[in-house]
Amino acid sequence: MFELFKKSRWKIEGAALNFFHSIFCQLPIKYEFLLQGLHKGLYKSYFINYAMPKNNYAIGFDPSQSDKEVIKGLRFKLNNIQIIENERPLKFDLIVFDGLWSGFEFEKNILHLKDHQIDTSKLEEIKILNNELSSLIGDLKSDKLDLYDLSDIEVDNKEFYQIKDLEDGNYLCIDRSGKVYGLFHDPFEVELISSSLRKFVGEVNSGEFDIDNYLRLKRQVDNKKL
Repeated sequence: MFELFKKSRWKIEGAALNFFHSIFCQLPIKYEFLLQGLHKGLYKSYFINYAMPKNNYAIGFDPSQSDKEVIKGLRFKLNNIQIIENERPLKFDLIVFDGLWSGFEFEKNILHLKDHQIDTSKLEEIKILNNELSSLIGDLKSDKLDLYDLSDIEVDNKEFYQIKDLEDGNYLCIDRSGKVYGLFHDPFEVELISSSLRKFVGEVNSGEFDIDNYLRLKRQVDNKKL
């Protein structure tokens, strides 16, 4: 008989469980929650994600656990995990969305892997921005700003997103409208720097706005107030 339906879902047990366990064990300690979830049976299955390009899989959860394990806003992708089989490196990427392992990308059926090694030495974490922040950042790039690692800061019930840590509790931030601010804690101040993130990034990249000089001038002004 011909096989009418190709299998598209697998339980996380046996060889599959061992495979994911081996990967999670080699990740830095900050990702230990992935291993803990695996041990608790939070992740029950994986299946082909037809909404994504080829080689993408989604994860099925235990519904009695998943709601309790959600961490809102913890969204990232781990890139460049290498699965080495017969001296050939195969790229394995995984996705965490709101604190839950939600999917992975791998070109080979993991149940068909033979002797292999796992290399996480080139591991890279990339933050996944929500749609609103993604539209703000767009195609902007800067070596002097952290545009893809936006930690949120709440000040007077308003949310800001850090684009540069100035140290000592001071930051460059943006709000949801794309305005750029300096946030300072001693003395406390929220200072509007630019009404346009795009314009600000251009000025930083060109050197027209020098972050070190801005911080130095702020300190001089604050010292005069003392």
